[in-house]
Amino acid sequence: MSPNASELLTPNVRKNFLGDRASIWGAVAFFAGAVAVLVVIVFMAPAVDNPARYEALRKKGRFAEAEIEGMSAAITEGSSRSRYWHHSRGRVISYKVYYHFGVGGKTYRGTHYVPARDVRTSGMREGARFLALYDPKDPNNNVLTTMPASVLKGLEETGQTVESLRESVYIPRGGVASWVLLLLYFLFVAALGGGGYWIWRRIKAGRIFNSPIAVPALLTDREVVTTRTRTSGGHNRERLSGYRMRVRFVSHAGASFELSCYTKRRDEAAALPVGSVVTVIYEEAHPKNFLIYELYGERDVRWNEEELRAKMGGLYDLYRRRREAASIESGHFSEKSSPNPLSDDDGHTTHKGIGDD
Repeated sequence: MSPNASELLTPNVRKNFLGDRASIWGAVAFFAGAVAVLVVIVFMAPAVDNPARYEALRKKGRFAEAEIEGMSAAITEGSSRSRYWHHSRGRVISYKVYYHFGVGGKTYRGTHYVPARDVRTSGMREGARFLALYDPKDPNNNVLTTMPASVLKGLEETGQTVESLRESVYIPRGGVASWVLLLLYFLFVAALGGGGYWIWRRIKAGRIFNSPIAVPALLTDREVVTTRTRTSGGHNRERLSGYRMRVRFVSHAGASFELSCYTKRRDEAAALPVGSVVTVIYEEAHPKNFLIYELYGERDVRWNEEELRAKMGGLYDLYRRRREAASIESGHFSEKSSPNPLSDDDGHTTHKGIGDD
């Protein structure tokens, strides 16, 4: 009697298979990474320089006299881990400047990141007044310049105009470069995509359990998969990470398939000899979605010769030839190594997953 696929797929087998094919911890790791990147984006976004916005305010914004309310160190060489870390830890690279200005009887506030060198050269300090540029349609959209407010009052004396002042005004850029934020957005989307892909893999693997079909298959190849790591001494070391198993089987509809799958279950995979018969359980509607039961199973599955001949089709002859060749080779080895070789009446042992003749 042919093995029943539903009976073979016990809760423990399902757990082992899903853990090997698409562990839930993979999705958790991706989504945790996405959350971490999102937190960084939220905290970093206000500190990102926006050259396009600065240029738009320079061309179309209006000037206002802004007073510095306070300053705090925003970026230091300690936080940026510069190459001068060992020599000048804690040196301020950029300041976060708080300021306010009045427009139409209302007070508006803003913050701007100013490099430390611009703070020193412009004499920027608490209580000092500098020019700010704001959007007349939305004064909350504003930036601080390094131009002292007294310049605006002395335009007539110097012969300058507001338009000429626009060309000479300098908007400091002491925040985080915009490409850093773009990189973080990319990492965030990539992490979400990785988590979504991992969940899709788990859902796809789980579809096997809905309508499983069990058939015998011929294990044609077992490829070792290694990962290369670098040791502290600078040497490369290869470590066995798993196996890529290749099988051939005939579906219940008579179609022949030659497929492969990767597994991290190293001991179970190494115990399956190439050329042996294994049990493949696949999704009825999509035979390419399959598992090798012996990698996760709790018991041996035995197929008698009639079942193998009926379910394997032309693969059965290939299996028989391989087994006969292996038996002959084993017999020659036994004659050379043992003074009393076994007789034909002593019987034989079959591989895991193959029934007695």
